[in-house]
Amino acid sequence: MAPELPPQEIVRRVMIEKDASLSGQYRVLPPRRKTSFLKVKSASDVVPDCPVAPELVKPSKDRNDSEDSENDSQSSSDEEDSPKSASPNRQTDDAILDSLTQFKPIRPLRSIEDVYHNLVLIGHSIAETGKVFKKVGSGLLQFTNEPTQDGAFCARIAVGEFVLVEVCDRDRKLAKRGVEAAFFKKAAMFCYQLTPKISKKNLSTAIAREEYNIEFYRDMILNFSKDCVEQELVFSAEFTKPERKMLQSFAQRINLRANQIGSKNARHLRVYGRRLPALAIVERIVVHKDPALSARYEVTPPRIGARIVDGDGL
Repeated sequence: MAPELPPQEIVRRVMIEKDASLSGQYRVLPPRRKTSFLKVKSASDVVPDCPVAPELVKPSKDRNDSEDSENDSQSSSDEEDSPKSASPNRQTDDAILDSLTQFKPIRPLRSIEDVYHNLVLIGHSIAETGKVFKKVGSGLLQFTNEPTQDGAFCARIAVGEFVLVEVCDRDRKLAKRGVEAAFFKKAAMFCYQLTPKISKKNLSTAIAREEYNIEFYRDMILNFSKDCVEQELVFSAEFTKPERKMLQSFAQRINLRANQIGSKNARHLRVYGRRLPALAIVERIVVHKDPALSARYEVTPPRIGARIVDGDGL
């Protein structure tokens, strides 16, 4: 008689490996939100396969070590990285996030489950994922890679006190690669993922100078601010310097980002449409079936804990 499998192994084989035999014997129900995760005190509780990290020692004052430490650590003390910015864009993002239903962020964070609820993976980029998570205003996605007393390196990704993944290795680069791979593997179980389908270059619209009053182009920017998200307007070098300056000032007054790019004789004005928070993009695609955003992004639901929309989990 074959030995009886432990419950954790049964869940893993049914949910991850889709074991047909075990699926016929057992029905696995995903955990209910608010109770499926507990606050962790150490990384070993988050990644059971990772050895317990030895006590960390302070990085060496060696010049190379200092440079590596700066590259491998993200400090939350920088004022520019503070999620409590009071800029108009910050206020707009907060208003959009507060209006969400299925994907409204949880603030403040009380559990590691809350972290995963607020987190949206952007492709397979740690940097982009960290940027959009920062806009939620519930903390920073922090990466550290520190030496240990036994000469190894311990790489960790955490949000505040909540350690998401930790990997230790004798090689610093391997520790970094390992923790990034572990992060995406684990986060994909509980988080939605956004993958752009269209290059940013294809989201811009070139505007030539025609025989219209300059007010016509102001109205164009105003309508653009209301209807066009994740897009750009590019006013060609045919516009005079005073015209570009006036249009840029108008765009900035209505809280659109705008700047002038190019050399003196080929300078053009670029106006950026509203950038939606990642959670808002996911909700518009999953809940509201937004055709424009659906054409620009592919949404991959988590393997566990997908939101239920009209009876369907996505």
